[in-house]
Amino acid sequence: MPNPFLISILTLITTLATAPTIANTNLNTPNKTTTIVDLNLQANANNAVNSDNANNAVNTNNGQININSQNLNILSSQDTNNTKSNTQHKNLNVSYTLYGTNSSNLSGSISRDSSTSTSQQTTHNNTNLTAANINLNTTQDTKIKGANLQATNQLNIDTKNLEVSSVQNKHKAKTRSQGASLGIGSSGVNSVGFNQSKADENSKTVLLTSMTAKQVNINTQAHTQLTGSLIAATDTGDKDGNDNGQLNLTTNSLSASSLNTTSNSKSNSIGLNAGGNANTNSAKLNRVSLDYTNNKHNSKTKVLATLGSGNIQIADIDQNNSNSNQSNSKSKSKSNSKSKSSTKLLNRDIKDTEVNIYNIASHKGLKGEIDTRLLTKNGRIQIAKDIKKSGMITSAIQQIVNTDRTELKDFFSEVDKLHKTDEAVTAKIANNPKLAKALTDPNLTPTQKQQLATELVSSVMVELGYTQAVDIKLVADSQDNRKGHYGEDNNIYLNDTNLNNTKDLATTLGHETSHAIDNQDPSINTNPQNNASKADNEIYAQNYGDDFSDYVEFASENYGDGNLADTNNNNLGNTPAERQRNQNLLTTTIRIMQGLIRARGKIFVLALIAMVKPLRKD
Repeated sequence: MPNPFLISILTLITTLATAPTIANTNLNTPNKTTTIVDLNLQANANNAVNSDNANNAVNTNNGQININSQNLNILSSQDTNNTKSNTQHKNLNVSYTLYGTNSSNLSGSISRDSSTSTSQQTTHNNTNLTAANINLNTTQDTKIKGANLQATNQLNIDTKNLEVSSVQNKHKAKTRSQGASLGIGSSGVNSVGFNQSKADENSKTVLLTSMTAKQVNINTQAHTQLTGSLIAATDTGDKDGNDNGQLNLTTNSLSASSLNTTSNSKSNSIGLNAGGNANTNSAKLNRVSLDYTNNKHNSKTKVLATLGSGNIQIADIDQNNSNSNQSNSKSKSKSNSKSKSSTKLLNRDIKDTEVNIYNIASHKGLKGEIDTRLLTKNGRIQIAKDIKKSGMITSAIQQIVNTDRTELKDFFSEVDKLHKTDEAVTAKIANNPKLAKALTDPNLTPTQKQQLATELVSSVMVELGYTQAVDIKLVADSQDNRKGHYGEDNNIYLNDTNLNNTKDLATTLGHETSHAIDNQDPSINTNPQNNASKADNEIYAQNYGDDFSDYVEFASENYGDGNLADTNNNNLGNTPAERQRNQNLLTTTIRIMQGLIRARGKIFVLALIAMVKPLRKD
């Protein structure tokens, strides 16, 4: 036997889908729950449909909509859309033009950019019921959430509990991008650029639920809940939508609450562009521009629960008011506490249903405006950090311009090397309070300086992917004018006599670390040191040492204990035993280093003899 419930659903869907006009729509499910989702229905003539669910759309004009059910839900539909994208581009363009036999022109550019974006969006579609008369009768609960009910004559609702709520559309998006570019000409590098940006947006907008008619009659036996919605009596022919006062609402209790429309967005970007001329004789880029912006916009609006004018009867409020007139203040307080109603947020003006809470826009930058981040320590750190990261591009360009071992194709790997060095140094200082304190102390002993230097070097080497340990040895040799030396035994020697302060120590340490990194490349074909002169490697190491010490200084000032020690007191210790131990350490290290130098000299002499002997035979 066919299922009558299934037949009722199919009858409803078939009727709505095929009939161009609908007159009187009757939904009779007295012992069930009727749910209507995303339906656009306009009633016109005489038609009857029985069902529990309605999901379709027709276009008609006048008539009646009659719904009888145990529970009734008139709801919006909900669409959810999530997207994510990642893009990355790399470009290399080089052109060479020859003019005759004595003139030529070289130009080119290299660039890289990447971006990521995510978006999450939830959108509601209101149900719309339109008729001459709308009659909703339920024995239990009626929920109207995400719908518009409009009757040209009467809207009648009889229910036990009534909820009328608006819904919120939500949108959340995040975008991140960065890029770098390098331009070259016949005389060398002539432009460099770096940009980075991020944007975040989070918004909620209220999609209004409304119930309007020329006359609105609502009878709620128990509780009425209004949330950011509108109930009012208005004349259909009134284009201005004025309140005609023919609203009749009777309920035992009533609560009103608002919904928020919010918009929060923030974006910041930094762009560094340098132009001019750079070659092996002059690395100066004489046109530099910095564009930094930081924009924020925050707004909030409350959409109020609104009842139009008319005859409003709320039983528990009326009862409390009656009791308060017959009792003292103590009994008044007691009776009010029993009320289920909350009408503080109930609005009665249908022309003014929203309240602006705030609308704040902030536009900051370093382009003719003062950035208020300069007023806070954290803000200044962030600005300095942005500038420091941008400076890595300039440092990489200096290596390309001023050394033969680094070529244009090495630009991105050089920037990455500096970035990893900075990250390793910053993390080590920020997470090691003992090391952070030592960097500011001018009275460190040789043992303490060795420990400090070892921790910094090991963190950088590991971050860059080199696993062979490098030992740090401290010497005090006034006969040697060098500040440091990288030995064939894979040790770094620091001459404490010639180190004036901790910044000096860090610069020397970075210089010798560069040599240690070169020495650990396992492939002679990929090790730039093997194809470069000693002088060229010294220039490269000096540049790297300067950057290394800058990163140590920045991390100490912003994530550690403060400024690097500006003096070196060459302290050997506080007790005779400690002083003797440190003196022995320095003496032993000097002997080791001098032994390496003598060994190197013997190797040179033997090589010279080997070269001379064949000449004598001739």
